Amino acid sequence: MRIRVRFHPSVAPPADLEPFPGGRLARLLESEWVGVEGEIHCVLTGDAELTDLNHRFRGIDAPTDVLAFPYDPEAAGGSLGDVYVSLARAEAQAGERAEPVAREVIRLFV
Repeated sequence: MRIRVRFHPSVAPPADLEPFPGGRLARLLESEWVGVEGEIHCVLTGDAELTDLNHRFRGIDAPTDVLAFPYDPEAAGGSLGDVYVSLARAEAQAGERAEPVAREVIRLFV
């Protein structure tokens, strides 16, 4: 399984996510989806982007921590889907748990 991670231009990556631990995320996802071939696009963005997506696709005009859009890999050229995480929500939730932001971001992606 291949993971493509990108930071939306609206957010600055936190120090503990540079470089992004893509290998760790791929191993965690592979442990959940044993034998699944394909690619997952992981996008770290802000509340504005998640609010827009949440409104367009779920009819909810508010931010959320994570949204996932699964694809049919055959129809999408091997792509399994997109996962969007709000860095602002991840930072707030990490603070509530007294955990590093990177751990919360990985948890949300998984």
